[in-house]
Amino acid sequence: MKNEEIEDLMYEIALMHKAALYYAGVKKNCLEKAAFTYLELIDEAKSEDDFELILETIEKLKLKNPELFN
Repeated sequence: MKNEEIEDLMYEIALMHKAALYYAGVKKNCLEKAAFTYLELIDEAKSEDDFELILETIEKLKLKNPELFN
């Protein structure tokens, strides 16, 4: 895979990450902060399943940073 293709995929993943946070209730003007905060919290999640890990991390984000949500 070429570097350009990898960069394109990374960009798409970042967009999908923000979209998931938006549909979880993050305010549009807080998406950037929420995305970085999510990355800080992911190590605290305990789930073995990757999908459940994402959901658990979003729940932690909601509990610890309610100001980011509608």
